[in-house]
Amino acid sequence: MHIPRGPERVKAIVSDFHALAPDQQAKVAKNLAQLWDNFLGVFGGLSGFWASPLEEQKACMDKLEAAVQRLEPHKRSETGFQYVTIELMRLYLAFLFIGRTDTLAVELGALVVPLIDRGRWVAATSQEIAL
Repeated sequence: MHIPRGPERVKAIVSDFHALAPDQQAKVAKNLAQLWDNFLGVFGGLSGFWASPLEEQKACMDKLEAAVQRLEPHKRSETGFQYVTIELMRLYLAFLFIGRTDTLAVELGALVVPLIDRGRWVAATSQEIAL
């Protein structure tokens, strides 16, 4: 299955995110935070990712791509937030990796970064309540 790339892909995934119900958007935020924290744990950040062997970089991006392709047919289902989460992460990492700073990359970052922060906050407050 071919998943389109480029400006139309970013606009489509942003639109997909905004079409989700608020509780589904919260799930995207929480899952993005978990994915980002996992990325930091594996690579230590972008500099660690860039310094890692090309095979490891490719394996990381291939894993995200495979998940996007597997989940894309279900994007309009109740679990569509999973597709949105993975595609946002994949595009965000791809843009960071190649150093894109154009308007589209900035718009994507302006969505993803606050979502990661929101997801961390949601996770932290839900843990506090559980205690």
